[in-house]
Parts: sequence; C-alpha cells; structure tokens
Amino acid sequence: MNAELLLLIELQECDSTLVKLMAGKRSLPDKMEKLDTEFLTFKEGIEQNKNKYEELKNNHAEKEKEIK
Repeated sequence: MNAELLLLIELQECDSTLVKLMAGKRSLPDKMEKLDTEFLTFKEGIEQNKNKYEELKNNHAEKEKEIK
C-alpha cells in the first residue's frame, strides 16, 4: 500500500510539473512578440545613431575644409 501511495504522490508531482510546463508554453509566443518588438526598437535606435554619426562626421569634414 505504501508503494502505491508513493507512486500516486509521484504521479501528482509529474502532473503538477506538466501543468506548469503547459502554462509556460502558452506564454512563450507573447514573450517572443515582446522581445521582437524590443529588438526592432533597439535596431531602429542603432540606425538613427549611425545616421547621426555620419551626419556629424560629414559636418566635421566640411568645417575642416573651410578652415584650410
């Protein structure tokens, strides 16, 4: 009888773990979408900074030419 109770307890633990995994599986698409959005925002920021850098670099080069 003890063996049966231990087996039942182990089965319940497995079931609880399965429920947690299924809940996590449902939340993954939402997390992925959020990460994709954050990544695109970050990427756009990088592009803006790159463009600003190029603009400043060109302005600097023009100012150097004016001085010479």
